[in-house]
Amino acid sequence: MKIRKAMLASPFLLLASGGLAQNAPKPETTISYRPPADPAASWSSYDRTKAGPLFAEATIEGRRAAVMVDTGVTFTTLDLGWIKQFSNGAEAQPTLRVAATGGTTSAALGPVVELSLPSYDVHRLQTLAADFSGIKSALSRPVDMALGMNVIGAGSLELDLGAGHWRFAPTGIRWPQAATARLLYTPDRYHSYIVIDIEGHVLRLGVDTGYDGGLMLTKNAATITGLFDRNPTTTVASAGLGGIAISTLAVPTKMKFGVSELSNIPTEIEADGGLPTQWKLDGLIGIDLLRQLHAVLDFPASTFFYLPSTEVSQAPDRATIGIQSERKDGAWRIIHVMANSPAAGAGWKSGERICAVSRVERNKTIPQGTNTTWGVSSPGTKLKFKMCDGSIRRLTARNFY
Repeated sequence: MKIRKAMLASPFLLLASGGLAQNAPKPETTISYRPPADPAASWSSYDRTKAGPLFAEATIEGRRAAVMVDTGVTFTTLDLGWIKQFSNGAEAQPTLRVAATGGTTSAALGPVVELSLPSYDVHRLQTLAADFSGIKSALSRPVDMALGMNVIGAGSLELDLGAGHWRFAPTGIRWPQAATARLLYTPDRYHSYIVIDIEGHVLRLGVDTGYDGGLMLTKNAATITGLFDRNPTTTVASAGLGGIAISTLAVPTKMKFGVSELSNIPTEIEADGGLPTQWKLDGLIGIDLLRQLHAVLDFPASTFFYLPSTEVSQAPDRATIGIQSERKDGAWRIIHVMANSPAAGAGWKSGERICAVSRVERNKTIPQGTNTTWGVSSPGTKLKFKMCDGSIRRLTARNFY
């Protein structure tokens, strides 16, 4: 799981958790596929205007819950806050190690629960437990559960995100019009990946619906594909459960993906020791790439089906100021200053705090409120920043990657 969220002045702060360590439990569950009477009811909606994770309407122990559907998570995990709220104040004690962006962190053995999802009933699901406070803050919405591959992998996952929906489906999909790639598991069966040609080179890429970036590559994969040789680059901070990591980012205008050609896919070179390296893969594909496809991941059949989406792909928002920040205590605290950006050129530093932002237009100062859209202002926009130390700074937005 790796969440890219525009909670920042730039839309490129990432918050991530990854696969679980070898001593994680292997839950024993009963998963029953329950097709709805109306096939249209099997689809869950997706906001195609932004590259966010998948969410399903669900009930946990009969209570409505916000469930994030995340193929980058091995074992289904509950929020510690949800457990405490509905278990008479009991708290799970962290006993497991979790591999995550920026390092490792702790998880706990969670309760055994009954789970009802669109098209699935899950009986006696052993869960893990982790602190989701950072995830909830990044997404500005509740997250009670991260549904992992121990449930998702029982069948198929159909993604038609460009059309604004997705669904769970049974295995055995027949789609002769679609191109296919092998969909396999790592030897420990903790992570799924596809084997596909990228720019003329066959790569093993994890499929992570909790990662709302486009494509992340190891340094070696980035080198052989040449994607970073012909595109301007910057840096991006990944704030994970294990800490902060910095990766290199480019947005290639065109990219060969299997038999398809995709456009404007945000592409990263992982930070040292990133999730692809931890998972012993060449990279990860995320939501921003999957949005350009109509795809089916049939896990039991080891097949990835895909066609280019029939919907027009919208180019992702690009940062034009270069400040990644989080809104906290009435101010923006700078997490990272992106390389080659206006902010970097002016010597801005992480840790500094911005108390107010205004747009300067025709000699008028227009307050920007508490939203973060100023970070993706149109090139040429002049911005005035009131720092929390009382100083005033000015920057002009421009394209820099």
